[in-house]
Amino acid sequence: MRPPVAKKTKLTTIGSFATGPPLIILDVQNIAMRFGHNQKFCCLGIKIAIDYWTSRGHRVLGFLPDYLLWRDKILEQWATLAKAQ
Repeated sequence: MRPPVAKKTKLTTIGSFATGPPLIILDVQNIAMRFGHNQKFCCLGIKIAIDYWTSRGHRVLGFLPDYLLWRDKILEQWATLAKAQ
């Protein structure tokens, strides 16, 4: 059985407050690591969490530290710094 598909809703603002579907904030780094049993970063856990909340009509926002987005570049910089010392 497939989860219900959320209806598209329009976000409106009243003064400085937004009305519409609630916004869910996800800590995707922790979700991915927990889903990977703290051994590996598993994106499937993120997808499951996003699908869960969006199927219930919520807006979803995930955050991820920069060092995970640019891991290869940062590791390269660290290696360069280590060689210089």
